[in-house]
Amino acid sequence: MKNADTTADAPWRSEQTLRDLYHGDRLSQREIADKLGCGRGTVHRWMDRHGIDTRNKMNGVEECNRNQVPHFGHHTKGYEMWQSQHEYEMQKVLVHRLVAVAEFGFEAVCDNDVHHKNGIPWDNRHDNLEVMSHGSHMSLHKSGEWSEDVLSSN
Repeated sequence: MKNADTTADAPWRSEQTLRDLYHGDRLSQREIADKLGCGRGTVHRWMDRHGIDTRNKMNGVEECNRNQVPHFGHHTKGYEMWQSQHEYEMQKVLVHRLVAVAEFGFEAVCDNDVHHKNGIPWDNRHDNLEVMSHGSHMSLHKSGEWSEDVLSSN
């Protein structure tokens, strides 16, 4: 049986493969090893042989500063949301849209609005949410139908 590290066509021996995965895809040596089916030490050894620069701990700290852990917050109009910074750009997703995706599926929600039936923007119970086209949603709010329904049910 051959030693896995000396197999001539082993993917971890390819300088270009290692560069692409490490610098291009920004995978860790452990992630590369898992992907290529070898140990982290093997990846480290071949990267060293090819003279591929590796990231140090300070690079990791800088990366963490660019990509913050998602956190919960509120939109100025009362909507609950999750937000995360990625590459210096803040990404946000409203909780009622997440609940609607979980309840109705992505395809049903992606090009539509999600309406709070009772008008309370932080009441994200699935039975309080309704998926509708943007036009229908705007018509509903302009007509005041939804607010009359809410008032008559109290």
